[in-house]
Amino acid sequence: MSDHLDLIASLETELPPCTLAYLPPSRRYLIVGTYDLQRETGSRSGSLDIYDTLNGVNRTKAGSVESKDSSILDIRFSPHDPSKLVSAHSTGYFSVWKVTETVDHGPQLILQERVQVAEPEILVLSICISPVESGLVCTTLSSGNFVLSRVSSLGSVKTSAVLSSVQAHTLEAWTASFKTDGTEIYTGGDDAQFTNYNVSDPESPFLIQQDRKIHTAGVTAILPRRSDESTIFTGSYDENLRVLEKFGNRWISKSGEIGLGGGVWRLIPNGVSEDLILVCCMHGGARIVKGTGEIVVVATINKIHESMVYGGDWGQTGTLATCSFYDKRLCIWKLP
Repeated sequence: MSDHLDLIASLETELPPCTLAYLPPSRRYLIVGTYDLQRETGSRSGSLDIYDTLNGVNRTKAGSVESKDSSILDIRFSPHDPSKLVSAHSTGYFSVWKVTETVDHGPQLILQERVQVAEPEILVLSICISPVESGLVCTTLSSGNFVLSRVSSLGSVKTSAVLSSVQAHTLEAWTASFKTDGTEIYTGGDDAQFTNYNVSDPESPFLIQQDRKIHTAGVTAILPRRSDESTIFTGSYDENLRVLEKFGNRWISKSGEIGLGGGVWRLIPNGVSEDLILVCCMHGGARIVKGTGEIVVVATINKIHESMVYGGDWGQTGTLATCSFYDKRLCIWKLP
């Protein structure tokens, strides 16, 4: 792969974008979550905006769903039902949406439920959904906790309920990810700590590992390797992408690391080739890396974006999208 990506389209969003995801399975439509802070009052608002990327990038007639009482910090499609979208909000809850297709207006978002997992002053920072149990959701909080919930609109339970809340970090819990068999959770926080919990019983998680020595700054991204349960990729504010390996019951940084010139905020695997990972590197733009054996950067995105790149995703064959925050920039790229 050449290190050159062609820009297909670029536009300025109405509010600062901090997360995005293509609508599966066609990956034609792009959903963007936004975050707006009114510094005078401290109030936050946001939106879920839908874009059609068939010919460039255009807002659909359906427009957007406004979130007047909170900002949106993360969005994830359910791996079990691609018509279900989950969004993380800045006032202690997450929302579940049903995505429906309309002939004239493209996709529309229908709110199914809100699940309050913390007090309204607590931010829900990230979401992950169990790869095994469709209704089991893990959220991470600005309080340092991760929360496990069963959600009726995603699974077979009749009533949604918070199962457990664990203080895993002393500062913000930025990210979490399930082990591929759903029995464990890995978390990362602003305290530079990586943790590993057993969640076989989601009502009573217990600690397996707690480590502050692997990373030299906040842990912001964790990506288990689906084809190899002995390998995890992690990203950090220290600007390094690391490969962790299982040694006994502990994860260690053994296989190497690579500096990417910006805080490693998100790791998005390619749906076709797991070896390719899109990396959002904050002020350093974005990278495409190949993660087999030695980590190699195969493409760099640092033009057009003039601020923090927080969001990215793989689109239709040969395309991807990225967004940057302060300059409110959304870009669609074509791979060579």
